[in-house]
Amino acid sequence: MTAPWGRANNRHVPKPPPLSSATLAGLLGSAVAGATFIGLGAYGFVATGLPGLFCFVLVVIGALGLALAALAQQRRRAPWAYLIAMWSVVAFCAFFTAPQVMALDKLQQVTVELELTHGRAKAADLVSDANLKIRAINLGMCLLLTAPFVALCVGLVRGRRDYEQAV
Repeated sequence: MTAPWGRANNRHVPKPPPLSSATLAGLLGSAVAGATFIGLGAYGFVATGLPGLFCFVLVVIGALGLALAALAQQRRRAPWAYLIAMWSVVAFCAFFTAPQVMALDKLQQVTVELELTHGRAKAADLVSDANLKIRAINLGMCLLLTAPFVALCVGLVRGRRDYEQAV
């Protein structure tokens, strides 16, 4: 029979070791990301023309991030696993939504004026070079938007040993 003060059958139950730095970084990052999502969602409701459902989803994801980080800090394995899954899905979605929520440049097309000015082959080369730069910038922005969530997942997964003996 276990007493509420941490002794089992009059024997001292050892405290688990402290959480690893990777786990603490992942949990702190999750809490910060959750608070940021709540703030962005609330700001979106009040001050921008963003769709209400999008803002509501940001607030829900933020609240889940905060709650799961608090529960995972208590060495509960299920919230830890849900945090990894949630940030993985957010990272995947962030990669593909960057062009939708940011004002990224669109690809250019060869125009008649460009063909008349430079010739068909030269115009195609100019547009191809410009489009290569646009694609590189857009890909960089997509990766930049995804990076924090990937870092959270890596930090949480690296600290998995903290949860191997957890209930």
